[in-house]
Amino acid sequence: MKNQKKIIIAGFIIFVLCSYLFINPNCTAVSAKTKTIESKSSYGLSEVTGLQQTYADDISISLRWNKVPNAEYYEVWYFNGSKWDYDDYITENYGEIYVEPGQSYTVKVRARSSYNELGPFSNTIIAVTAPTEEPGTPYQTYGSSNSATVSWKSAPGANSYYVYYTPYSYESEYFPEFINFKYKKFTTTNKITLTNLSAGKIYTVKIVPTRKGTTYIAKPDEFDTVFSSKEKCIKTVPYKPSPSSITYNKKHKQLTLKCKKIASASGYQAVLYTTGGKKIYTKISSTTTLKLKKASANKFYKFKLRAYTTINGQKKYSSYSPYYYTVTGPTNIKMKRKGNKAKFTWSKVSGAKSYTVYAASATSKYKKVGTTTKTSITKSKYGNSKFKKGKTYWYYIVVNKKVGKQTLSIIGPYYFWAPLK
Repeated sequence: MKNQKKIIIAGFIIFVLCSYLFINPNCTAVSAKTKTIESKSSYGLSEVTGLQQTYADDISISLRWNKVPNAEYYEVWYFNGSKWDYDDYITENYGEIYVEPGQSYTVKVRARSSYNELGPFSNTIIAVTAPTEEPGTPYQTYGSSNSATVSWKSAPGANSYYVYYTPYSYESEYFPEFINFKYKKFTTTNKITLTNLSAGKIYTVKIVPTRKGTTYIAKPDEFDTVFSSKEKCIKTVPYKPSPSSITYNKKHKQLTLKCKKIASASGYQAVLYTTGGKKIYTKISSTTTLKLKKASANKFYKFKLRAYTTINGQKKYSSYSPYYYTVTGPTNIKMKRKGNKAKFTWSKVSGAKSYTVYAASATSKYKKVGTTTKTSITKSKYGNSKFKKGKTYWYYIVVNKKVGKQTLSIIGPYYFWAPLK
């Protein structure tokens, strides 16, 4: 009886083992099959390469990558800083994802076969969307003769900016929508120094908020209402100014000097000296006209000029110009007839080497009458033309002065006209 029980138990054990082997293949076989499937997944579909962003607006990102052989679909995964999300069943090697404005996303792509086998992920890139808010109006914090530093308040969603600038024109102030910006710079801060500018110029500047990714810089569409900050003018320090004219008032002992206008200048400064170098008078003006006092008649003077502009509340001056020489005479210039000749007389100018007289009629240009070291000259001709009784002539005197090794010829401040009687 005991042997019969042992036979029954042994048979039951054999039955259970056979049933297990029939229903579940051995572990070694299962492992082999699993390894085979993984091998097809890893090596049957290659890694996605060439992933790049090709476009963005404020709510979408366009992507492109190289095709993978045997791929039926692609999965685009993107991470917003807190969680991963993905779009699948993309059949081409390009696609779009729809996200939030002014954001950065970590993106990767992998291929999927028709059997739902998955290839390895591509390398990740940072993809971005365009900001939708303006930065602050730009303001100038520094300037030199060839550079200007501009700052602005950061725009939400922007991590970089395009800075557009161009020389100022009438249209840039009154028709800003038609500005054709000549230059463009890129910066990842809310401050930039523009270089290689021209001295004495004004430039119109526009700041466009952008967001920089690995392969793309997203910026607002030009036709969006939110495109950039308002245009702002910046300035460079003026170049050395030069005089355009100078006149003398004997009664007030005053030289009136006019400078050639410099676009970026806020004002001008002139310093008057004797020819020996003694400072006489300094004048600063916000216009191109400067009135220099204490200038006596029939003397030589020299002066120098500089211009300034105001940047961030501070005056920035140009270098001084070289010295310009002027003369406050001769005074008492007269013309009268002497026989068939014209006699010119004038007051003596201190320090003059000689005097050259010029005359013209209503129908001729100025012609030389003659040069003399005295304070009078009598001539029958001016150039090749003869003086005629009763005819009106215009005349002036150039005073010649030796300065160092050169002789300066300076036109006196007085022009006269009178009939030759």
